[in-house]
Amino acid sequence: MKVRIIFTKEGFIRRVKGGQTNLSAARTLLYLLMMIGMLGMPFVGYAQEIPALDSASVVKDAQQLIQKKQFASAHKLLDAAIQAFGLQPVFACQMVENALKNHFTHRNFQIFYLRDYPSQWNGGSADSLRNFEVVSLRYPDRVLKKIIELHPDYAPAYKLLGDYYDMQLSYQAESNMLKKQSIQEIENRIFDNYQKVVKLGIKDAYVFRWLGDYYFKQDHFNKAKEFYLRNVENNFEDPISYFRLAQIYFQEKQYSQGFKYANLALQKFSEDEIYMRYESLRLAALSLLNLGEEERFLDYEFEAIHLLPDQQDAYLDVMEYYDRKGEVATIENLIREMLKNNPYDRKGFEYLEKFVVKYNNFLFSEKLFEELIVKFESSDEAMGNIYMYRGNILFRQGLTDEARKLWEISRGYFKKCLPENHPIFKQIGNVTQRSDLHHSR
Repeated sequence: MKVRIIFTKEGFIRRVKGGQTNLSAARTLLYLLMMIGMLGMPFVGYAQEIPALDSASVVKDAQQLIQKKQFASAHKLLDAAIQAFGLQPVFACQMVENALKNHFTHRNFQIFYLRDYPSQWNGGSADSLRNFEVVSLRYPDRVLKKIIELHPDYAPAYKLLGDYYDMQLSYQAESNMLKKQSIQEIENRIFDNYQKVVKLGIKDAYVFRWLGDYYFKQDHFNKAKEFYLRNVENNFEDPISYFRLAQIYFQEKQYSQGFKYANLALQKFSEDEIYMRYESLRLAALSLLNLGEEERFLDYEFEAIHLLPDQQDAYLDVMEYYDRKGEVATIENLIREMLKNNPYDRKGFEYLEKFVVKYNNFLFSEKLFEELIVKFESSDEAMGNIYMYRGNILFRQGLTDEARKLWEISRGYFKKCLPENHPIFKQIGNVTQRSDLHHSR
């Protein structure tokens, strides 16, 4: 449908046919005039035919601007539509989504700032952005709550309000700005909004996974599984959901299912998601071991070691496997390789301590410590670990005075690289009398 609009000096707007004032046309004109003024669009013609606007065309125009990184212009376009046509949820939600996803800064999650970017801008100097106008959206949560009040069944508003709280939680949790009680309060807000999204029939991969994680953290595994499986059933590419399913099935001792989903997660994680690929390999390997497939277990574990040789967990999996078989020489080789790749994680040294006590193989540890000192003499943190655990092993042999001397050396190294209140200083010399350290073969 097209409406003929006459622009007169007096600003009257009349539809030619019938000579009657047309409110829809007036709103359309107001919207277009705002676009002309705010976006710098050219004004052409004294009288012209224009299409009667609908919400879909406005949102489409805004999305095209967003694709071109014209975030401020998209905001102004949507704001103009709201001023012209009222607080329609489709406009308001698109405006909030643009602000949440594309702001360049915010003030306490109350005011979100947006700007346009040059077409060729690739994140370089901010000087090139100085001539671009900055616009802001104030209190997006209030906008969304108003939409929900007016349109209680409009699912995108609940989704965005959940996203808003989720963003707030992630930022403040990383900054250690929230107390445990506050974290729980915000999580509950996210949960309430995402639950409403699901009840309104929206299928969203992130919502399903978030709800799955919410229940997973509370050990409500059946409920968590329900939401992760929704991502699987809807063919959503969310590898975390597959990984969590593998964890749940492994814990339930359903090892075939555990291997299946760990392997699927491995296929779905990108090459850059290297740590999750590593953990997927380990989970698949441990599932295979429990299925009695020892050779495939080793294949997956060594693939994980090859992927991230500075991570100790896969080494520990394999060494515990060989320990059950009593293959001491193989374990020695693995310990040496593990600690030469990573002398910073203390769980590897803890395994060494347990190993040499169990097999009365103190000579092996002494030779290894000498090798590590030569290799890592320039690393204060590594040297602190070496002397700490070397002291522990001397203590296990009843050489208390010698052990204390090494612990003092360890403290000296750690003081060079760690703050005085670091918990490691309380651990040095605090050798627990664990039964597994006194079991000799």
